[in-house]
Amino acid sequence: MMTEQEEAVGRQRLKVLQNHQRRLIELETNMEFLFTEGEERYTRAQADHDTLVAIIAALELDASVVAVQLSDAEKLVAGTNERLAEAQSELAIRQATVDRATAAVTEAQSALDALKTP
Repeated sequence: MMTEQEEAVGRQRLKVLQNHQRRLIELETNMEFLFTEGEERYTRAQADHDTLVAIIAALELDASVVAVQLSDAEKLVAGTNERLAEAQSELAIRQATVDRATAAVTEAQSALDALKTP
């Protein structure tokens, strides 16, 4: 379990990680479409790219970031499990209603058959 301060640090680092990941995508897009390999802008972009990749790799392995991601995943799974249990309960109620209706139809059909028998 994380302390509030550890969670705050982890969330802050996670936000930095996400920002760097977005920036990396933008940079890779620029390198692919706007800069020609061999140009000075391409060379600078490649250096920035390499730096961002290193920062992202370090942040992805940061214990506080991993702890926050794990905590968020656990909350997501717990919430999903709750919704699943609610859906299963609703399904059980509907199934019981269908079973009662089927039994009533069977009983009515039996009564109808009994009336038709001479």
